[in-house]
Amino acid sequence: MTQPNPIRTRKAAAARRRRSPWPALAVGAVLVVGAYAGATAVFSGRAQGITQEFGRGLASQVNASGVATLRETGYSKGLTDSTQTMTLTLTLKETESDAGKPLTLLIINHIRHGPLPGLQGVGQATVDTTFRFGDAAMQAEYDRLFPGEKPAIHTLVGLAGGTESRVSVPQGQTTQDGQTVAWKALGGTVQVSGSRVSTDMSWPGLTSAGPEGKTDFSGFKLSGTTLRSGPDDQLGTGDMAFTAERLSFSGEGQEVSLGGLKVSSQATQSGNFYDSVVKYGVAEVKLAGTGLKADLKNVQLDLGLRHLDRAALQRLLAVSREAQGSAGAADTPSLTETQSKELEAAGLALLRGNPKLTLDRLSVTQPSGEIVFTGEASAQRLADRLAQGGAEDLRRMAAVPAALLGLLDIRLEGRAPRQALEDLAGLGGGAGDLTGNIEALVGNGYVREEGGQLSAELNLTDGRLTLNGQALGE
Repeated sequence: MTQPNPIRTRKAAAARRRRSPWPALAVGAVLVVGAYAGATAVFSGRAQGITQEFGRGLASQVNASGVATLRETGYSKGLTDSTQTMTLTLTLKETESDAGKPLTLLIINHIRHGPLPGLQGVGQATVDTTFRFGDAAMQAEYDRLFPGEKPAIHTLVGLAGGTESRVSVPQGQTTQDGQTVAWKALGGTVQVSGSRVSTDMSWPGLTSAGPEGKTDFSGFKLSGTTLRSGPDDQLGTGDMAFTAERLSFSGEGQEVSLGGLKVSSQATQSGNFYDSVVKYGVAEVKLAGTGLKADLKNVQLDLGLRHLDRAALQRLLAVSREAQGSAGAADTPSLTETQSKELEAAGLALLRGNPKLTLDRLSVTQPSGEIVFTGEASAQRLADRLAQGGAEDLRRMAAVPAALLGLLDIRLEGRAPRQALEDLAGLGGGAGDLTGNIEALVGNGYVREEGGQLSAELNLTDGRLTLNGQALGE
């Protein structure tokens, strides 16, 4: 048996140890670059699909609004970068000179594809959105207001398809006709994960000062979450809140100040029914001027639409948007016979569901006390009547409003200290007249009074109107 040459074996081993690593590294690098290029090509296609699908959905909603049209007017696709252009067109009607004049805004999406889009993170793409006006004069004004950094939206499209968008509007200042307006930077995020959309925006505000007076808006915030059950869900559930620390104006001998402004909404679903509540509140209202002075606290208005048939409401919205989308921006939609029948059927189903309009609270607080109203309007008897009939019954009742009103039940309750009512009426100089009216109402049993506290209940049932049980109009 031949024995291996020990000298040759040692030389071969040494040669293997001295062999350069670069060929292996080069092959590895080629594989990595190839894999990245392949992944980028895949994500390029996905990014195009996502952005175009989002654009189509957004265009559908905008076009159905009746105030604008939105369409994709270009898509230039590359391996690592692409550009999508969308054109938004509005018709202005605010003034005679603007009537029918189109306003065109170009929305440009600069897309960098994943899996490492622009080396700014891990995802399918990043999208930087900028804006340009179609009108040269308006674009020049836009450039004057924002000479450097422009308003923009930066969006990261995640690997799972969710998005996080950062909205930014830089601070600025402009002066026209002696009036100087200065605003602070606005910023916030909008996150989309599946059917869930979360919004969190804030704006420190703006000031305006000049010969006409001074205006100060400060501390704006918008936040909330909406959850949709699917792509066809036009309602969604969730909550949204808009708050402002202060809105004030002073000038020409007048001062108006609103503090602690809040507008919130909440939408919920219970079974096949949908509830929506909107609340308006102002913590403090101050008015001062010639012959006028007021200091009101906790002005509140809470309204609710409850027990709405969800499927019927969805259909109403869908047909309305379809009709408006066919009509185009700024045109009054003309319904087809099919659309008219669908709207009629959806409206009938909505009424059969026994919807309610509720006044959960209308109140204002003064130094002399709190004035509060609550109430509701119910269509239970109308729902029962329509359950036995159909669209023809609804058309007949609509032709005779008194008959339709007779099938509604309305209740309104109010309570307040007498002094608070008189003080509120005094703001408009009518305290004396109100005092006499209160005396007459109390004397005739229409209003109850106990210890300076007034209360009353207004009811409409079976077409009969009563106030504290006393018939009115008979």
